[in-house]
Formats: sequence, C-alpha cells, structure tokens
Amino acid sequence: EKEGTILAETPMSAFSFGEAIAIFVQKIDDSRTRVEVISKRRLATNIVAYNWENRVLNKLDELLSSSTTPVATGRD
Repeated sequence: EKEGTILAETPMSAFSFGEAIAIFVQKIDDSRTRVEVISKRRLATNIVAYNWENRVLNKLDELLSSSTTPVATGRD
C-alpha cells in the first residue's frame, strides 16, 4: 500500500473460478490523484466473474462525493 498498489483476489466458488484485482494509486499533484482498477478473471471463459473495476470506482466516487474538492472520474 505504501507504494500505491493494492492487490486482492476473490476465491473460487461454485459460480466462479475467482478474480484477481489490482488497484493503482498515483499522486498527480497536491490536489489530484489517479486511481486505476484492473480486474481479471482467473479463467478467461468464466463469464460469471464479477467486474470489480466499476464497483470499486463507484464506491470511491460515493466516498469522495462528500468532499469539498470536485472529483473527476475520467469515466462516462
């Protein structure tokens, strides 16, 4: 986490082979931070694997929306 990288994984279940999730946080300047979320299925054909990218970014938006600084997501 001190390096700006968070790695996580979801375990195998009856419906999924699991996913690997990486979150990269990079300070741009004193008022802006870049966050990139990558979610990969452990098995490419695993169509029921959850897309963690939007879930994590949406939660960050929710948490930061109460801040006094405008938040630019870079998403549509």
